[in-house]
Amino acid sequence: MKTSYREGTWFAVPLRSSGYAVGVVVRAKNGILLCYFFGPRRDVISKAQEVAPLKSDSAILILRVRDQGLACGDWPIIAQARSWNRSAWPVPVFIRREPLPSGTNWRVYFSNDDPSTRVREEPEPDDRPELPADSLSGHGAAELKLTALLDKTWVYDPLKARAALVEEMKARFAPESELGARKRQAKREPAKADMNEKSSSEQQAVLVHLAGAGLPRRGYQQFDLVTLEDRLEELISRRALAR
Repeated sequence: MKTSYREGTWFAVPLRSSGYAVGVVVRAKNGILLCYFFGPRRDVISKAQEVAPLKSDSAILILRVRDQGLACGDWPIIAQARSWNRSAWPVPVFIRREPLPSGTNWRVYFSNDDPSTRVREEPEPDDRPELPADSLSGHGAAELKLTALLDKTWVYDPLKARAALVEEMKARFAPESELGARKRQAKREPAKADMNEKSSSEQQAVLVHLAGAGLPRRGYQQFDLVTLEDRLEELISRRALAR
């Protein structure tokens, strides 16, 4: 499938509370993007003339993200930059903070052409909060991070989010209306009736709780918890397990 974005593509990011942030693709390869994001929170999607003056040094967040948000249309494209100078939008040095007990910090360098390729790592003795975190976020994780930055009144409630997820899973896995539709279809297709009834009775839902402890080192290097949630949702959708 042909992608609808490239370097210099400006887009809007819906916030979880209300409104939008602005982002721009500065590197892209194999479905992995390096993006700069900007505030303030906007009530409506910005226009091309409003984002054109934005510069890299005014970004509020720099992330390596997967392209689902743009590929599926959840992040509306605003415009393509008329003239794009990639040197004005550099690939920054990232920092990876390993969990205890080691607690070691690492400076992480990525390829200037491929945001999925690490070039090298170096120990970093200081915390360096000004460096962007070395993580690969799904579009949901990016939306959460931007909402927290731009809407100080918004509070992420994990219990409410989990309850909403449970209700969504219940609705997506064989709701009553879907079962009724299957039964009506079975009457129209007698030869398939037994198969349909068996399929309906065997459907199951699996809820996954991500505790965030004891993951392999590679998991902490490349993902955050919300990113893992995005990956699970993507896998479920791709395998048609949630239809």
